[in-house]
Amino acid sequence: MSGGSGAPIEAWKILPSAPGGESWADVILRLRSAMNTINLHYCDRRVLIVCHQVVVLCMRYILEELTEPEILAIDKKAEILNCGIVRYDFEPDATGVCVPKLEVWNHGAPLEAEGAAKTAEPDAMTGTR
Repeated sequence: MSGGSGAPIEAWKILPSAPGGESWADVILRLRSAMNTINLHYCDRRVLIVCHQVVVLCMRYILEELTEPEILAIDKKAEILNCGIVRYDFEPDATGVCVPKLEVWNHGAPLEAEGAAKTAEPDAMTGTR
């Protein structure tokens, strides 16, 4: 199956923008800018980011320096839970550089504690995109 450009649908997901939307590359560019701002102004604090599936995946792509095939494989493997938790720890390595380490991925414990069902339902279509 192709994404209209002849490229496999997976590659189509990364590059071209949907009409009126953003490609993953667009999201990654915005995230890099946001992360630079966070680093500049909040580097000595804990930061909470609340976002949707594509942003979560694009953050992993950036923080873990993943390749496109790696992030697309993660995307294919499982849906991101609604209210799922992703957590990174930033501890200095041997050279003193803080390297992000994925500690928790797609964790649903708050849902389990409340007896709520874990869901990964897409948003309902309310109009053209």
